[in-house]
Amino acid sequence: MAERVAESNNHSDEIESRQGSASLEVDYAGGQRTWRDSVSETFNNIYRSIFDQSARPELENTDVYDKVKKLVLSPNLDMASLQSGLNDILQGHGIPKVKLEELSESHSGSGICGDNCGIPEGARLGAYFTGEGSIGINTQIFKTGNMVQLGKTVLHEANHHMQDILLTRAIMDEVARNKSPNFLESVSQIYTQRFGRKPLDSFLQDVEKFRGGKELSPAEQQRANWLAEGWIARAQDAQRPNAKADLDTMKQFAKMLQDGGTNPKEMAEKLLAALDPANDSDPDAQRLRRLFFANEPFSSRQFKKQFGDPNSSSFDSKTAFRAFKDFIDLQIQRLEKSEYLQFVNMRNYSHEIESYDLADAFLAHIRKR
Repeated sequence: MAERVAESNNHSDEIESRQGSASLEVDYAGGQRTWRDSVSETFNNIYRSIFDQSARPELENTDVYDKVKKLVLSPNLDMASLQSGLNDILQGHGIPKVKLEELSESHSGSGICGDNCGIPEGARLGAYFTGEGSIGINTQIFKTGNMVQLGKTVLHEANHHMQDILLTRAIMDEVARNKSPNFLESVSQIYTQRFGRKPLDSFLQDVEKFRGGKELSPAEQQRANWLAEGWIARAQDAQRPNAKADLDTMKQFAKMLQDGGTNPKEMAEKLLAALDPANDSDPDAQRLRRLFFANEPFSSRQFKKQFGDPNSSSFDSKTAFRAFKDFIDLQIQRLEKSEYLQFVNMRNYSHEIESYDLADAFLAHIRKR
C-alpha cells in the first residue's frame, strides 16, 4: 500500500512540538545535521524566499487560488471535470499533470477537517500517493457541497505532488553529478532507501522529462533539504505500530465483550495464550500482547491474579467482565493519547507544515474576495 500524505477530520488545530526531533539525523545530500541546523535553515529559507521565488511552493500563487476557487464552485462538478480542470491549472503554470482517483471509504487517518466539511469522523479527505504522482479524493466531499474544503484538500495534496517532484529532482541532480550508470534505476534505489517507498517507473520518467537536465537552483535545493527531513521522518514513523488501527481494534474488543460476542472466559484464554513464551513467534499472540499489555512485562501469574484463571472452577465471569472492561478502557485511553501524538508528529513534518499553510493561505485569499 502506498505511503499517504493525507488530511482528515478528527482532531483540533492545536499543534505541539515534535517529540524526539532534536536527535533526528537525516540522510540526503548535505544531510546529517542537528535540529539547530534545521532551525537556522528554516529561517534562512524564509529570508531567501523574499528574494527568490523558487524557494516557495509553486502553487503559492493568487492566480492559482482564484482558478481553483472557480473550478470547485463550477456547476455539476465531478471527479472527471475536477481532474481536467486541475491539470489545466497546473499545466498553465508549467507544473506536470497529476492523476486523480477516488479514495475508498475504508481509508482512514489522523488529521483535521475545517469548515464543518460533513465527512464522517476519521475519514480521509484526500491523500497523495508517494512516488506515483497521484491524488486520492474522498468523493463524499461532493455530496456535502462543501466545495471550499474540496479546494483546500486539492491544493494541499497537489502541493505534496510538487514536493515529490522537487525531492525526486534533487536525487536526479545527485545521481547526475556522480555520473552513476543506469540513471533512473539509481534514482529509484536512492528514493526507495531514503523515503521507504519504491517510485513508479512512469513517475520517474515524467519527472525526468519535466527536469529537462536542469539542476535545482540553490534556493530550490535548500527547500528540498528541508522537505526531505519530513519525508524521512515520516518513513521512519511508518515503521511504528499504527495507533489508529490499534485503537479501532481495541474498541471492537470492548464492543464484543459488551455485546457478548466474546465472553470473559474466552478472552482470558486468548490473553493467557498471548502471554505464554511458547507463542513468542505467533503474530496473533504478538499483536494481542502489544494491544493489551503495550509490551510491558505482564506474567501469567499477574494476569490470573487480576482477572482470574479461566481453567479454575472458581472463575467468576462477572468479576472478570468488570476487570476486563476497566482494563480495556485504560488501554483505549493510552491508545487515544498515542494516536493524538502521531497526529501531532504528522502535522509537524516539514512537508505538512508547508501544505497546510498553503491550504490556509488559499482559504484566507478567497474569503477576502
